[in-house]
Amino acid sequence: MVAAVTDAAPRSVAEGLRLFLAGYPELEAGTRITTDLTGEKAGSLAVSPAGEELVREDVAGNRTISRKYWVYRNSLASDEKERRENQEFMERLTQWIREKDQAEELPQLPEFCRAEGIQPGESRIMESSGGKGRSYRLELTLIFTEKRRE
Repeated sequence: MVAAVTDAAPRSVAEGLRLFLAGYPELEAGTRITTDLTGEKAGSLAVSPAGEELVREDVAGNRTISRKYWVYRNSLASDEKERRENQEFMERLTQWIREKDQAEELPQLPEFCRAEGIQPGESRIMESSGGKGRSYRLELTLIFTEKRRE
């Protein structure tokens, strides 16, 4: 799925996160943010769920959830210069996410959900089984409240 900015509420929390990340100003025009797997092109991004936990549930049945995601970036990493550029990109993305969280400019979620916060976590290079490409992974934690639906 290609994330695009729209006025309509996203259909899922993951779609809301993809749309949020599509707003990162350093992404090249037309960069696809896909589900689970990055594309072949260097610089492509993917979002994959990595588990969740219930933070609390109120008496009305509304739940606050902490859901983890991995954001993968497919990149060339055959020499030190490329690895340094990739690492710096991930650092800037991490900082942008922190700034958005502090400014309370959070992902738009489906109408029954409200984002409470987003925090970046671990960022690292992932091993590849050959070739010059590698994936960089950034862990994100999205905290949101899900209203009870009847």
